[in-house]
Amino acid sequence: MTFRPYAACALTLLLAACASSGSSGGGGDLAHVQLFAADGTPHFSFYYSCAGSVSQESELCSVPSGDFSEWASDHHVLLKRVTKDDFDEKAGVAAGKLSPKDSGLAYRVFVRFAPIAIGSVQWSMNSDVKGGYTPPKAGYRAEVFVYNVANGTLAAHAEFGNRTEAKDRADPTPFVRDGVIAVLKALGPGSQETGGY
Repeated sequence: MTFRPYAACALTLLLAACASSGSSGGGGDLAHVQLFAADGTPHFSFYYSCAGSVSQESELCSVPSGDFSEWASDHHVLLKRVTKDDFDEKAGVAAGKLSPKDSGLAYRVFVRFAPIAIGSVQWSMNSDVKGGYTPPKAGYRAEVFVYNVANGTLAAHAEFGNRTEAKDRADPTPFVRDGVIAVLKALGPGSQETGGY
């Protein structure tokens, strides 16, 4: 998917979004939760949602969907995609969306993932006021929540994100994939085994 310029009317929204640009990372308190046994056996099930702010971003959800699926298969982790409405930060994944297969596991991991792909905007005001240009942005936002299966309490939480300027008509996929790599590296062992994570 390449960037496509949005209409100039999106300028206000773009400027507001740019104000919070930056990056964050690190595993937060995920490092204190043992998600895998020493032999690589997973102690958790993996649920995730993915949605962008606009349809062009949501189309990029095929990237984390494919990568999460491959990683989960390689590490024998139960994986299920849910909608963002199926999740509550205090309660976790809605009971009706839980897999019965994860009841014997220690943890449920939920990842809320959002691709970022904001097109460039060029605008002009009038002959007296100079216009301007906003370059495209690409990246991701991700939050990881780890819940104890036994009592439903939140055991760990971490946030990851990066939004950076990109070239016009650049492919935002590598920027989104960086988010997948950050999340999977934080989750567990074998981070170098599959696709760089």
